[in-house]
Amino acid sequence: MLSIAIVEDVEETLRTLESMFRARGFTIRSYRDGETALTAILNTPPDLVLLDLGLPRMHGIDVLKRIRQSSEMPVIVLTSQDTESDEIITLTLGADEFISKPYSERLLMLRVDAVLRRVQAPRPVAGEERARVLIRGKLQLDPNQQCAFWGEALIKLTPGEFTILESLATRAGHIKSRSNLLDVAYRDQDDVEERVIDTHIKRIRAKFKAVDPDFEAIQTVYGAGYSFNQPPAATI
Repeated sequence: MLSIAIVEDVEETLRTLESMFRARGFTIRSYRDGETALTAILNTPPDLVLLDLGLPRMHGIDVLKRIRQSSEMPVIVLTSQDTESDEIITLTLGADEFISKPYSERLLMLRVDAVLRRVQAPRPVAGEERARVLIRGKLQLDPNQQCAFWGEALIKLTPGEFTILESLATRAGHIKSRSNLLDVAYRDQDDVEERVIDTHIKRIRAKFKAVDPDFEAIQTVYGAGYSFNQPPAATI
């Protein structure tokens, strides 16, 4: 049985989320302030964290930052603080998803299922053939470790972001439509809208620009999709 930590200070919202996830078989752990939640989450990590930002005692961004110092557990931010700067900050710090309130139960469960599926994807084991490291200019992608580097800088990507970037970089210079990228990132989900890809691309760009303000490798081809424009190099 999967466990979920719900960090939300609004009683009505908390009870709604508890009921929603309990009905789907999750073990629920609820917290109403950031400080208490952080201590409990680090001591006994759940399978997934739902995190509000406007929390008493410790802001949600600080909770996320502290979690990411020691853990890669999946974190979905649910918040009414839906400015672009909030979204970019939380995603750059390592949130797996950012969902603005109000949201539908159906949308939330689709995102939760997608995050859990990505983080639970099987990794190569000893004796299995390992995928090669992909190099495109300053970019290095290691599919085995799900690691991305821009020059010497490690870029922390969520599994979905890594999959999208890998798809673009594998065929550098070629245009990938939103529909094509959606199929790659959300293979078995028919109800995810194509604009989700735009959000992922924005997050990926923000993470690379945090280490290189001149990052322009991901190009928008208006009316067509996206392309990755860096010179190809041999794989390792």
